[in-house]
Amino acid sequence: MKHRALIVFAAMGILLMAAPAQASWGDIFSFEFGLKGMGGYNYWNKPANSPLDMSGQDVLFANERSGFGAGGGLYLQMRFFKFVGLELDVLFENDEIWEHPLEGYDWKINAQRINVRLPLLVQFILPLKPIRLGLVIGPEFVLPFKTWAEQSYVPQEFKDYNFQTSSPTTTRLTFGINLAIRLAEGIYLPIDIRASYDVTQPRSWAERIFGNPACMDGDWAKCGKDLYEPNVGIGIIQRNTWDFRLLLGIGFDFPAILGLRKEKPSSQETVPVSAVETAPANAVPVGSVERYEGQGQDQGQDQGQDQGQGQDQDQGQDLE
Repeated sequence: MKHRALIVFAAMGILLMAAPAQASWGDIFSFEFGLKGMGGYNYWNKPANSPLDMSGQDVLFANERSGFGAGGGLYLQMRFFKFVGLELDVLFENDEIWEHPLEGYDWKINAQRINVRLPLLVQFILPLKPIRLGLVIGPEFVLPFKTWAEQSYVPQEFKDYNFQTSSPTTTRLTFGINLAIRLAEGIYLPIDIRASYDVTQPRSWAERIFGNPACMDGDWAKCGKDLYEPNVGIGIIQRNTWDFRLLLGIGFDFPAILGLRKEKPSSQETVPVSAVETAPANAVPVGSVERYEGQGQDQGQDQGQDQGQGQDQDQGQDLE
């Protein structure tokens, strides 16, 4: 437990230390920091050599099962040259799977846990305007902090049934799509759709349970009798084969918010009137100056010719 807490605190420390907004150099590097909430579907696939296969009993997670998970936390996304990114999340989650052990009964057993999920995802980004689209893939580390079992609508004859659960730390392969919508200068709405697969989950049913030696050893004659024996009980190792999550949040591009990196408007965006330089009221267009200069030269030549002709006529009259 101490090691898990250290890992979580170290991840959160990385997120918080990245918050100062000086870590942006134009289009080379930028980062985004924010919050995400999530929820989605859990899937437990059919294990091999289960009671369903060996004795036809669809009991104790011997077949496909489902569940739900929800939570939220912090995220940090770093982008390099606009097209490649790296995202680290610290997400807290309440996660569960369930089943109805006996047909014809409302009896329900739940395996529940509280996890910290630490996905470390590489992003391949297409920077559009006003959205940013990316494909993500990478490992995701799931650290359970607490596990417990619950039962509801228990039949009287099974009221003392000992159902248990446990969960190990696991590494999953996660991939998906990220869409970020620009709301304002440096403020984004991130939307993620992710699928996550447990690559190391055991295939055999006997390796997914604990607490019943006969079932774990494959002694089906004895296991079948002990499945619902209150004094024996059984436990499952809670691991989702697949889980699917929708994440929605709010992100802040700190360099852009603080004016350290001005986002360029698209060609369709209107240029502010204040950005257009206006000429003084008495300014004369360059082309007009050339015309005026030409007109002045012509007027000067005409005046010189008129004066010369007048002087010649006066001199001629004097001579006469």
